[in-house]
Amino acid sequence: PSMSFDAEVAPQSATAVPSKCDYLRVYYSDFLSQRPTDNVRRPLFANENESKIESDELLSWLLHVQPRARTETYPLYLLTKEVLTRVTKGRCEIFNSKIQCLEDLLATARSALEEEKKESERIRTVLLQEIGGLNETVDHERAAHARIEQEKTCTPARQDNITEQMQLAHAETEAYQKV
Repeated sequence: PSMSFDAEVAPQSATAVPSKCDYLRVYYSDFLSQRPTDNVRRPLFANENESKIESDELLSWLLHVQPRARTETYPLYLLTKEVLTRVTKGRCEIFNSKIQCLEDLLATARSALEEEKKESERIRTVLLQEIGGLNETVDHERAAHARIEQEKTCTPARQDNITEQMQLAHAETEAYQKV
């Protein structure tokens, strides 16, 4: 419950021409006994315990807040002044949750990319070792194939040589038989 009252002062003389100073109205409102407003309508940065302020929320509040009367102008000024003081002294940080989310996703993607690079390098090393082993196997197979080909090319000559030796041996046998 707030307490308010109006006081009016009557002009000094009834015969004199009234001036602006002859009439005075005083406004007084006592809100000290009133309980604090609910936090639903208050911006988060109005809370003294907050150390971070969402930039979109602050911008929206600054663009849309309108004092309903002249008496609300000064408290809004003090609130704005306090927020700016907390920000400039480093007691409060202005951040954008959308940008923060995107930065977190980027960091996650970068770490995943690094892991993929490490894995691909490991696979590449294993494949290079396998290729080295296969090259050695191919070299052995080529050497064996070359020996086989060499033996194939030597076989007809050997056969001719063996045939000649057999013919000589046969001729010698016949010569011994005649004797």
